[in-house]
Amino acid sequence: DAMANEGGCAIVLSAILSTALLRRGDGALFRSRWSIAKSVGAALGAALVFFMGAGVLLRVQQASGVAGLDEMLGAIGTTYGWGAVFVLAAIVAPTMEEFLFRSVLLDSLGAWMPFALANIAQASLFAAAHFDLSRWPFLFALGLLCGAIRRRAAGLLPAILLHAINNTVATLVLMQQPW
Repeated sequence: DAMANEGGCAIVLSAILSTALLRRGDGALFRSRWSIAKSVGAALGAALVFFMGAGVLLRVQQASGVAGLDEMLGAIGTTYGWGAVFVLAAIVAPTMEEFLFRSVLLDSLGAWMPFALANIAQASLFAAAHFDLSRWPFLFALGLLCGAIRRRAAGLLPAILLHAINNTVATLVLMQQPW
């Protein structure tokens, strides 16, 4: 159907953009002051704290029956398979969104305003870019947390991992729904 086709186009465009980002040799994409082990540990710890705090919001959202992104991912899953959803949600989206919001946007805004304001601005834009008002507080908090982790680590890897963990858990929950 149309929603699955739009999702399929999003997968293809995301793959092309991801390839372009990785081919240009941007060493800052995975560079960090932290070791891989510390980056993974920080991402897992932040994800645990974040999910505990966001649990109430998710229950309210699920009870309201609001969909949108869920429907699109469900359509992609039934049309192209859940493997495509995982690649898109757990690898492509976190890498691209962290690069765009926590590298390009946060660095650009941070050049002419204090970090706290730049982080609030990029987190607001990140949440708005998902076009899901019911999840805006959750997405805003994720954006703030990823921005703070990115600054503290001086690299994107921990933020990408946190974002990937978030999207993987959300996809696993989504897969439990009947389509």
